[in-house]
Amino acid sequence: KSDKLDLLLVIDNSISMADKQALLAAALPGFLAQLVNPCLSIGVPAADCELDAELDPPVTDLHVGVITTSLGTQGGALCSPESTEFNPTQNDRAHLLPAVREELTGADDFAALKVEPETELEDYEAFVEEVVATVNVAGEAGCGFEAPLEAWYRFLIDPEPSLEVMLDGQTSRPSGVDSRVLQHRSAFLRPDSNVAIVMLSDENDCSIIDAGIGWLTAHPGETGATFHMPRPTRTCVASPASECCRSCALVEESPPDGCVPVGEDPACEGGAPAPTLGNLEDPLNLRCFEQKRRFGFDLLYPTSRYVGALTSPVVRGRNGRSVRNPLFEPSDGVARRPENVVLGALVGVPWQDVASEESIDGGELRFLTASELTSEGRWQLFTRSSLNDAPNDPFMIESVEPRSGTNPLTGDAIVSASSENPSANAVNGHESVPLPGSFDALQSACTFPLPEPRDCSANSDAEVCECFEEELVTNRAVCQPPEGGAPSTTQYGAGAYPSLRQLEVLREIGNSAVVTSACPRDVEMTTSTSGYAPALRAIGERIGDSVR
Repeated sequence: KSDKLDLLLVIDNSISMADKQALLAAALPGFLAQLVNPCLSIGVPAADCELDAELDPPVTDLHVGVITTSLGTQGGALCSPESTEFNPTQNDRAHLLPAVREELTGADDFAALKVEPETELEDYEAFVEEVVATVNVAGEAGCGFEAPLEAWYRFLIDPEPSLEVMLDGQTSRPSGVDSRVLQHRSAFLRPDSNVAIVMLSDENDCSIIDAGIGWLTAHPGETGATFHMPRPTRTCVASPASECCRSCALVEESPPDGCVPVGEDPACEGGAPAPTLGNLEDPLNLRCFEQKRRFGFDLLYPTSRYVGALTSPVVRGRNGRSVRNPLFEPSDGVARRPENVVLGALVGVPWQDVASEESIDGGELRFLTASELTSEGRWQLFTRSSLNDAPNDPFMIESVEPRSGTNPLTGDAIVSASSENPSANAVNGHESVPLPGSFDALQSACTFPLPEPRDCSANSDAEVCECFEEELVTNRAVCQPPEGGAPSTTQYGAGAYPSLRQLEVLREIGNSAVVTSACPRDVEMTTSTSGYAPALRAIGERIGDSVR
């Protein structure tokens, strides 16, 4: 047991995240007070204490680090200097934000994000302000290929975090070692602390493999020629986990047992070169989802990489050899254990799927613990047991086309994309009109009202908005007024998309997981149960179990 905590915040800084970052920033002071408990740790008079359910004993030695989900695209042209639309926030390299944001001071002075036993009250208050300010500069101009899993892996675990990813012909390879990541890790991670990782993201993880052909995920094509992925074999549509699911571009000496040769597969047309998908089937912005089913191969790191990082004493180095996991490296005969590591997430899943029944019925919002999710059979709602399966909750199915079905827990039915009622169901309002190739988007897992509507009209100065005039044809629920009606250039709500990879990791690590939703039930921000406060309180309570 230890009263030390190293807390890493992993913030999605892609488009549409500003509202969620603001909700997180608003809830952070209460979360930090829950952990540090100023009433006990730094001498706040008991009469002035208005905290409840604080940790006792509290964390008296706290490090907070903030990184983003933007890691570039591992050799792909997008989110790299090769792109005319590149900006540095598209590749924050898993460096602590004070080192990569000019708005923050003290780039490598970690003391700004630290609380120690001798910290005075005014210094604690300054610390809280600094943490909030750091989250607030994450921005939403980062890379659209969000990699929350790989971001914390690179910062905390990777024995040799790559400095660059180089293209060598048609394959990529990591090059050099990013000493800045190792310096930041050394300043942040102590051998005798509890560790908590908190991910905030509104999309599925897209952690691209940094070797081989992973770079094709973010490859738009050469000048004047659009690149599209090759088609998959016919088996992939229904059984992507099957050995017979392969890419039509695969060159093989012989097929797996029971499979027809790629060149004879009906979906591959027997052509040379291999047939490729079209604009509508392979929009560049949506290249990360269902890769095995859609392409016949997977260019993302397997989620087992991240499960092992949080549970195993060894991990794989760049050369494939096993090396000690920095999280569980012994020091003076003592080693951190998996139960001392907490992974919390505010991600794309309906809050109804992960909250207590009393919460759904209108009571105080309480998120279920990992063991409760297991005992109540909730994991099956929003995760899948294999690539061949789909979550039981149809709102958690990744799809460009409108879906159908009913949430088996709440009875909410998916509503047609033609609806003009943004509250037609309590989960995501209704489906959207798909226009792949122009306004690429998956159907949302959940939506919520914004605290303040956003003007997306031509007269506004909004650079990021979901309800620009040209996008209204998608009939998004978030663009319709609360009383109903046609979509307008005022954005009234926001949403999140199924975060299946993050949720799979959370399921596999067991009781170290805390699952909450990026779609809050209430955004009035008038009580301690508003916004993201319930989510962070659930994470804080699990941290308390490792501290006590």
